[in-house]
Amino acid sequence: MKAQNAPLIIFTTLVFIWNGALLSYFPCGSVAVPWLLLALAAGIAFLCYKSVGYCSRTGLYILTAAWMMLATGYILNLNYFTVHDGGTLFAPVLHNFDASTSWIRMLEVLNGTAPGDLRMLGYGQLLALLTLGMPPRLDVLLAFNVLATMVTVILTGAMTAYLQTGTDEEKKRSSAWAMLLMVCVCYFMASGCILIKDAVMCLAMAGVLFSLARLKTFNKSYGSYIILIAATLLAALVRPLLLPFIVLAVIMMTAVSQRNRIIPAIILVLACAALFAYTRSTGTAAEVINIHGTTSMELETGAAQRLEAYRTVSPEYNSLSFGSKLIRLPFSLCVQFLTPLPWAFGRDVVFGPTQAYAHIAYPWYAVGGLALFFLFFMLRKAPRGIAVVFTFGVIATVITAFFTGGTISRYCLVWLSALVPGAALVIVSGRWRTKQFACWAVIFAILVAAALCVTFHFLNIYSPGGWEAV
Repeated sequence: MKAQNAPLIIFTTLVFIWNGALLSYFPCGSVAVPWLLLALAAGIAFLCYKSVGYCSRTGLYILTAAWMMLATGYILNLNYFTVHDGGTLFAPVLHNFDASTSWIRMLEVLNGTAPGDLRMLGYGQLLALLTLGMPPRLDVLLAFNVLATMVTVILTGAMTAYLQTGTDEEKKRSSAWAMLLMVCVCYFMASGCILIKDAVMCLAMAGVLFSLARLKTFNKSYGSYIILIAATLLAALVRPLLLPFIVLAVIMMTAVSQRNRIIPAIILVLACAALFAYTRSTGTAAEVINIHGTTSMELETGAAQRLEAYRTVSPEYNSLSFGSKLIRLPFSLCVQFLTPLPWAFGRDVVFGPTQAYAHIAYPWYAVGGLALFFLFFMLRKAPRGIAVVFTFGVIATVITAFFTGGTISRYCLVWLSALVPGAALVIVSGRWRTKQFACWAVIFAILVAAALCVTFHFLNIYSPGGWEAV
């Protein structure tokens, strides 16, 4: 064992021991299989990190810490969905509507009773594929989300390095910082421990951006085309609405790439358009189904009550005209940026107890502050690839806020891979040490604190308990 590798090996061993001990205190009906699944996810992730390039010891520490966080959430949620509520790994008790629907659709696909169209089938179809012909187990399916989140972190770091200019050491630093900033976003990490499709969506978009970055860097990279096609197909299966954004990313990256990329880009754009048209023609309306004695319409009504505070200061968003939505866009962007709010930690416990972690929002505010500084003060002089990817992330974020009013902030987790490279460049370039950044940091912190105070006031005065502010 090389002396310089000893600390990493010791740290990794302690992390494995920690999660093994945790699994014994929070059983889920089986100890060996979940632990082996976690070990398998870690092994695949480390091999992936070694293969994408610009691997560093710092990055390995970050990846190990990320695995510990995800594995801890994985174990706690498995216990909650099984032993805690009287379920099993083969028949879990899933209180959240999205997770319950996905599980039911997976069983329908496996039993051959699924509807012929694609309504609500996408993620359920993927879960059915992940069973590999065996009886579906919750620990297997959740382990895939753990792996997807880790690979998203890896691909984001590698993409940042490929788009960065400078020496290999500088690129390794950029990669490590991008990985660290991704791991710091608690909402993103929490999505890797629950049975919803956000982790897979993030993986698909990170795969697209990573492959486009490699294609921009290397003249011949057939593996990048394979990753790009696989990520696009994954997006088409799980969330077809990602396809127009993939088209936008391909067009923007092709504009700054070599001319020999134009024909493959046109083919991919046409394929995405055909896939999108097909998925839209099959319909996407959710059916009213019964879950644990409660219909999906009743569940949606409960969610609507939680948004009453938002409607108190803003009319029903879907009923607004295009112009009214455009005028309210700054407000929608603020709501999207601030949520999940840093209180009401038990509000989303139906997703899993670790969703309380998603409400630790201050690290995200810090990452967002770095990204906004890059947008206002560094974008024009940044390396062209990073500037284009970051601009794509900004456009996608604005579009998401426009269509949702900012009320579904998890929809923007998928754009995190595009925004983090710019935020990382603020640190790697040394701009965070300047007086300009210090002034920005003070102003930004004051604005965020003021916005949170105003939000807390409105929640308690106009709609007490609307978002469980107290």
